[in-house]
Amino acid sequence: MKRCGFYVDGLNVYHSIDALKQPHLKWVSYQRLANALLGQGEDVAFVKLFTTVAEHLPESAERHRRLLRAWQAEGTICILGHFKQKMLRCRHCRREDKRHEEKETDVCFAVELLADAYEGRLDVAYLITTDSDLAPAAKMLFERRPEVELVAVRTPGRKHSKELLHWCHRKGSVKAAMLEVCRLDDVITDHRGRRVFCPREYKRP
Repeated sequence: MKRCGFYVDGLNVYHSIDALKQPHLKWVSYQRLANALLGQGEDVAFVKLFTTVAEHLPESAERHRRLLRAWQAEGTICILGHFKQKMLRCRHCRREDKRHEEKETDVCFAVELLADAYEGRLDVAYLITTDSDLAPAAKMLFERRPEVELVAVRTPGRKHSKELLHWCHRKGSVKAAMLEVCRLDDVITDHRGRRVFCPREYKRP
């Protein structure tokens, strides 16, 4: 069996689901989704999720932390970046406004992918993202580790990144119907016996 590593661009998936206006799909099990994407003769070695909690949005952050606990309870490895506050000045009215910019998520994605490939931890890498910024990492593996098969997986409602797809051996898609059958259970129990409940906002309609 080929060992498959799954690399999930968490915010890329989140925003694509958010655009579908079906919030219950955000309560997704990445372990189940990974198994649904597998090809013949493949097995899930690990799932790594790269995301950032928006602490400046308290209600959203609380739901996100609950999701993180649920994902970790089912065995997904969660690697966090952070948001950095910056001030932007309007060129017309000269007014300054606060903005929050995601930092480190893409870098962590690329570093983990390269490290796992170079250290021989996988045979196939599924890249669940449509972000072209990850194309250089895919290019490096394509050229220097040709034995590792790369799969570009587009998120719901979005097109494949042409730059990323150019360096991948095949492609796949996450569709809304797939997310429907790959939801987490409404109650998850972690390794300490603590229960994680699906937020009211993510309950099935």
